Amino acid sequence: MFTRKFAFSAAAFVLASTMLVAQDQTVTITPADEAAAQQATIQLNAQRALTDAGSDASRSQLMQGQNRSQRRGEGRGPALFPADLSTQPNAPTLATTTLNNVFINQPPSAWGDPIGFLTDLNRSDLIHITDQYVGTHANNRYPQGTAFGVTITPGASFPPATNNVITVGQLIAISHAVGAAGGTGLGHVYNLFIPPGTDVCANGANTSCFSPDHPSSFAFCAFHSFINFSDIGIVLIAVLPDTGVPGCASQQPSPNGIVADSVDSTTSHELIETITDPLLNAWFVRNDLDLGGAEIGDVCQPGGNAQGQFLVPTFRVNGHPYAIQLEYSNAGHGCFSKPQDEE
Repeated sequence: MFTRKFAFSAAAFVLASTMLVAQDQTVTITPADEAAAQQATIQLNAQRALTDAGSDASRSQLMQGQNRSQRRGEGRGPALFPADLSTQPNAPTLATTTLNNVFINQPPSAWGDPIGFLTDLNRSDLIHITDQYVGTHANNRYPQGTAFGVTITPGASFPPATNNVITVGQLIAISHAVGAAGGTGLGHVYNLFIPPGTDVCANGANTSCFSPDHPSSFAFCAFHSFINFSDIGIVLIAVLPDTGVPGCASQQPSPNGIVADSVDSTTSHELIETITDPLLNAWFVRNDLDLGGAEIGDVCQPGGNAQGQFLVPTFRVNGHPYAIQLEYSNAGHGCFSKPQDEE
């Protein structure tokens, strides 16, 4: 298990509510959050960026804290057609959960309209692709809960830049604070929106990052994770930067603009993977030479164009058009925007 210890300065963390909606809640980082973060363990799965660093990154770099990447190369060719997902007995999925949004340093509009998109996704055909994996066909299974506004000072930088990197240690401390305030376990997912112009790294060495300003470490677009705290238990998170940049963006032109559609595409990728593989031991590809370890969104991550934009389709989600990626369906043995019994 990927375990790290972190030292924190209390002055580096000031959390406050910044949204003016009824369900907002103010939280403050405490010494207990910092101490819990130093002892916590984290596992994650990241979405590969369309960059040289992303292409060069090993699967183990993108799937930190896991050993399932070792399955890559162990198969005898594709055992399923072309790369169906499989699970192991008793591995949990999220038949329902509450989505809590954590907006860091900016109001929600900095990322387009993530609240509107998540509302549409919850009511869409796209979300029902997960039915076959989670064992229910019920509607409106993933409602939104608490919105948190968070103000922090990034804790690291790539020289000679000023501090613009939110570290994994900071993410863990934030996750403890909002988890303690909003609830933990499989009944809650926290979407951590990283502000525009800010990098985020998945390891203490800052070698695997979302870092458009530092190409040599720019390996991923977003990731989902679970963090195990000794005091409050498991907190599920999705870390969602402003992906409207070369290497992570949706192809343009797009119906909602480069920032909104790009963030919405990575949001749906990470959220649907969290639903089908929350503890990184459920639905993913096994025994495939090329895709071993890939989750439902990874299998369907498209190629890119010369501008470093993902060649995603445009389709309607709850009646509204978005330029976002498809998701993998075992029922159809391919990538789709809705369940195959509705094709």
